[in-house]
Amino acid sequence: MKTVSLPFFLGFLTATTVAWATTDSDIATAIVRQVKNLPPHSDWNSVQTDKLSHDSMGYTYEFTIDYKEWPAPDEVESDTRSVIRSVLQKVVELQKPSEDQSIWISVCAIQSGLHGETGTPLVRPLRCSNYNSDSDQIEFKPNGNSPPL
Repeated sequence: MKTVSLPFFLGFLTATTVAWATTDSDIATAIVRQVKNLPPHSDWNSVQTDKLSHDSMGYTYEFTIDYKEWPAPDEVESDTRSVIRSVLQKVVELQKPSEDQSIWISVCAIQSGLHGETGTPLVRPLRCSNYNSDSDQIEFKPNGNSPPL
């Protein structure tokens, strides 16, 4: 599988590079654009694209919302689910994976910009929501974003 690296900087959405199969680059661009075009949230620093990949097992999309302030737990769940639904809408619109290929979408929330007692920068991990096409459900998880094996 041939891959290309696509540098992105679109509004408040940033990603260093995204490796994607050449035939899937339009899908990757469309998904990144879909997340970039989410309505602005005053509580967010950014939404980062962590991983966009496609292999023989399926498609994996991972994002992180970085909050400015400590959010309410129901806000984290609502926001992570909202990003997943937006991505899923675009995925369904653009591609039809075969039955033996799964779709995994994960959106985690963090709060950055914190400092420890010695001034060391800290990041507070919050929670994640995950979509798994095998169950066709979005689950809100206290920790982690690993796809099922």
